[in-house]
Amino acid sequence: MSDYPPSFKGALFDDTNTDSRRNLSGKVTITPEDAARLLGYINSGNAETTDEGEFLFYVSGYNKTSRNGNDYTFLSIQPPSKAFNAAAQEDPF
Repeated sequence: MSDYPPSFKGALFDDTNTDSRRNLSGKVTITPEDAARLLGYINSGNAETTDEGEFLFYVSGYNKTSRNGNDYTFLSIQPPSKAFNAAAQEDPF
């Protein structure tokens, strides 16, 4: 199991659908292993939250070009490392 926080990965492309009001569209994926780790983090009680009680995640975006020449934004979405690592080190028993 990885020592790093689980990460959602995805990409946003220009939305070419003329019926759409959005500028970009895409997908975000997470591995089953990372999904399980993320649920453990959220259920640990140590997950970092906003003042409204919403879980906090950080998003990074990187401008890239696909193999077929289309520009897109690569996304990485992660929980705060410090809070995740604290939750991962807790003994559940």
